[in-house]
Amino acid sequence: MGIVLAALALDGMAKCPPSGCGSNVGDWESQARDWMNADDPLVGVYPQDGIKTSFVAGAAAVAEDQNETENPLPPRPTMDYESPPFRSDLFLNGRMIKPLLSVSSSDVLLYVSEESSSAQPTIRGSIRLPYSSFFSENGTLRPIPELVRILGQAGVSSRDPVVAYGNNFSTGEATFVIWLLRYLGQEDARALDGGLEDWVQASLPLDRPTARPSVSYSSHLRPELLVDDEYVRSGLSQAVDARSFQEFGLGGLPNATFMGPERVLEKGKVKAGEQLNQTFARLSKDQPVVVCSNDFRSASLVWYALQLMGYDSRICLWKEGEGQQKDGVLRIK
Repeated sequence: MGIVLAALALDGMAKCPPSGCGSNVGDWESQARDWMNADDPLVGVYPQDGIKTSFVAGAAAVAEDQNETENPLPPRPTMDYESPPFRSDLFLNGRMIKPLLSVSSSDVLLYVSEESSSAQPTIRGSIRLPYSSFFSENGTLRPIPELVRILGQAGVSSRDPVVAYGNNFSTGEATFVIWLLRYLGQEDARALDGGLEDWVQASLPLDRPTARPSVSYSSHLRPELLVDDEYVRSGLSQAVDARSFQEFGLGGLPNATFMGPERVLEKGKVKAGEQLNQTFARLSKDQPVVVCSNDFRSASLVWYALQLMGYDSRICLWKEGEGQQKDGVLRIK
């Protein structure tokens, strides 16, 4: 079980986690990667060409062929998951995160992981709506009318309190869907803290995905949440490069802060507010922060963490083949 409008490359929906794929990482490279991932953001610093890296996501939480509707894992003797105060209290904008034990019957739960079967156990009452449903076959985000139709047919209303989750939080599938819902104007959209993996480990109830009657979804577009390269060049914002370590090593945006998605994660969940304050130390809340990446999931993880800490964060699509390399720096046209 495996643990994104203009144009987005198909490789943005690759099966590797947003933190990247690879193998055979040497000692020197490991040290370099650790240095890049330290909580001192790097501005205008580029590693040597050809460096490769490897970040591996955690194992799946539930087997695809699991037939029982009960939790397949036994309860743990001691639990320290969402005991009060909830982790949502640790962020300036904690209303965007949904603690495990605050999920209620009034929430519309969206299970958005891509690699799953329709019979796979999920959180009780969940709608199965893979995040790839929002993309066309060529990898571009579907037009707004199609996105609205997909949500309405799934039984999601723009007035619903929506909670999105995937197999685990670090894939960025849930944060992409939260970004998309916010872009469409959904006021109450949150990501489940930790995802299905943490839900299973907490021995909370599982069931088959459910179906809801179709409804009419009304969008109230917030176009400022998706910006283009012209806006990035305008100097009106702070740029963050959220691509992989490998891609950053081949050249990055001028004056951008490197911040791969692993920088905002700890043990598969978003870091606590105090830690994120250190990660975002060089960023100002007086200007919007534009997160640039060629993968919506990677960008959305950093976008989401910034939102939790009260930043005006936005996403910029990194269009493959645009810009030119000069002196090791990819310059936007």
